[in-house]
Amino acid sequence: MGKTRSINFAVSRIMSIGLYTALALLASGMILKRFGLSGTIIRSEALLDVGLTALLLTPIATVAICLLFFIRLGEKINAVFAAIVLAVIAIGVLFF
Repeated sequence: MGKTRSINFAVSRIMSIGLYTALALLASGMILKRFGLSGTIIRSEALLDVGLTALLLTPIATVAICLLFFIRLGEKINAVFAAIVLAVIAIGVLFF
């Protein structure tokens, strides 16, 4: 039971940190763009790009963390499925 809780805790922590970081970056970029402050402090496009990248990388990091936990716990079937999901994501990133 304790190992399942640690997986759930790690996944929820990665999802919340990734989502909040992405939203903060996107909101900061939009505020800079809206009020004409772009270029005075930092380019708003840079914040928007980093925010979108963080938003896209959060689920990938979650699946990678799950894969590591499944390998560590010896759950072969779940590890295979997590590896397949990561492979599909990689194919999607490479070809689209």
